[in-house]
Amino acid sequence: MHSLGLAVLAALAFGAGDSTIPEKGDVVRGDLGRKIDEYLTRITPFGFSGAVLVSMKGEIVIDKGYGFADRSNKIPNTADTAFCTGSLTKQFTAAAILKLEMMGKLDIGDPISKFVDGVPPDKAKITLHHLLTLTAGVIDNTGRDYEEAPRDETVKKILAAPLAFEPGTEMRYSNAAYSLPAAIVEKASGQSYERFLHDQLFEPAGMKWTGYRIPKWDERVVARWHVGDRDNGTPLEKNFPQWNLLGNGGILSTTADMYRWHLALAGDAVLSAAAKKKLFTPARNDFACGWDSMESPHGHVVKMDGGSTLGSSAEFRRYVDADVCIVIFCNASFDGSPLTFDVREKITSLAFGESVDAPPATATTDSEKFQAFTGRYELPTGGSFDVALEAGSLRVRPTGADAIAALLFPKGVDVAIVADVTKRSQHAIEALLRHDPEPLAKELGAREKVNRFSDALRTFAADRSDTLDDETKVECLGLFPSRIPDFEFECRLRLVRPRGFIPFALAWRAGKLVGIGPVEGIRPFGVTMAPQGRDEWVAYHLAFATTTRLRLVRSGDALEMVFPTKAGDQRARKTS
Repeated sequence: MHSLGLAVLAALAFGAGDSTIPEKGDVVRGDLGRKIDEYLTRITPFGFSGAVLVSMKGEIVIDKGYGFADRSNKIPNTADTAFCTGSLTKQFTAAAILKLEMMGKLDIGDPISKFVDGVPPDKAKITLHHLLTLTAGVIDNTGRDYEEAPRDETVKKILAAPLAFEPGTEMRYSNAAYSLPAAIVEKASGQSYERFLHDQLFEPAGMKWTGYRIPKWDERVVARWHVGDRDNGTPLEKNFPQWNLLGNGGILSTTADMYRWHLALAGDAVLSAAAKKKLFTPARNDFACGWDSMESPHGHVVKMDGGSTLGSSAEFRRYVDADVCIVIFCNASFDGSPLTFDVREKITSLAFGESVDAPPATATTDSEKFQAFTGRYELPTGGSFDVALEAGSLRVRPTGADAIAALLFPKGVDVAIVADVTKRSQHAIEALLRHDPEPLAKELGAREKVNRFSDALRTFAADRSDTLDDETKVECLGLFPSRIPDFEFECRLRLVRPRGFIPFALAWRAGKLVGIGPVEGIRPFGVTMAPQGRDEWVAYHLAFATTTRLRLVRSGDALEMVFPTKAGDQRARKTS
């Protein structure tokens, strides 16, 4: 385990007046700050909306907002906008328990029966440490986030539900595992959960704009959640906070306040060295108390993410060896999934001086004029594109391997190869599910690798509390550029089960199957287009970082979508 102390000035103050943390306004400093700002500015027309802070060795290089906090009223996101942090809340709950341990109110090894009445025999061995490290085996959720949920009734639900496994033997994500310690914070401290966090964690760290209801939110813009064209409001408009959410999610904060928390964790203003060692020491699967704690190409990192289907997502990373802090808040989804998932690795790469493919600068055009370009466009080879106006932008959804290839392989790709790899991927997995390993062994070039692939598929199913059998169907979602360095394609598939879908991807290189991995969520595939000139458009996909230049031109009485390729222009004609 690497030391988790950061190189910060001994005289550093943690209050809001610290000179390294501007009280208000966006910040862009130096070449690195400008490089990150340019990337974020260029991806904003293609769906990015939120705020980002990056610090290097105690200096903030960028703290800036992008897109709109409120689309309807054209209120922009800024460095001062407050966002929902989602499951970043969990590490605050863990810190609260460790603060109570420092105060002599409890021990992290205490059984929950010391604080909670009516603990059944199967849960008698559960300790606070089990809960905080997600090794307790309790249920995931106790209900919807914003429905009425009193504390004691929520605790009873958790205790009444069957365990997924013997405490301490496995690790599985659970929101309820953090609701229970939040209730214990109240019992041990004699204060409300939020008041204890405010008095013992946030105020000593100088965090004025973090909490559920205590901060004076009427003095700050709180970002509204957006999913496509839908405005889902803000947490302040909900029945909030309730105990299905308290302790495990939903705290609001700003990028600057999260940076103050980063500085507090680097010093001893809030937690002692012994408490922080417990906070960041993994139990299973690199998960510590509210944090993933692991080695990375950039040294040791502790990180946590959060998101919801309402349109919010958050990422907090502390590269402790390099002394780099990255905070990403988003208030929009991307194809129905957390937006941070699609930009976090790119922002991290930029923070460490690596290059990232970004789209060119685009023109600003009244989105009402986009309506004329909506409709269906069909390729002569059979594929099609459905173009619709969504969130003020043109979204293009392709159908068919040739259409996907036209949008995602701007340097040109042989559509026959795309079709062949797609067919081979689906056939190999279908045969494996019928207990025929030969097609997969042929693709892998080694029979001994088949069992590892089979085990991986069954693990994906187990992670969703499901199993695989002869009735499982395989559905291919398409072939895409690989986001894994040195790989060429990833063929995305999903296993169709009565309980839902199990998504994964097969990685290919030079016609050989070389890997398998889970896909984060099922999402409808689409690309956003933005104008660059009179007829010139740019299509850019946030996740794959692919830029395709195309033209929308008149051909007789019809519109055509024209893609330049090595073999000449490829045209799709508007048919409806």
